Amino acid sequence: MNISVMGTGNMGKALVKQLGTFGNHSVLWGSRDPTRLQHSLRSL
Repeated sequence: MNISVMGTGNMGKALVKQLGTFGNHSVLWGSRDPTRLQHSLRSL
């Protein structure tokens, strides 16, 4: 299953964190600001 999450705010971070721990699927995470997305990825 492929799941896409748009946004790096509180809701987006929580969804990616929870979805990344369950099952065998890929999670695609997008943002308007690539630097904020990189920062969020490092914090997980």
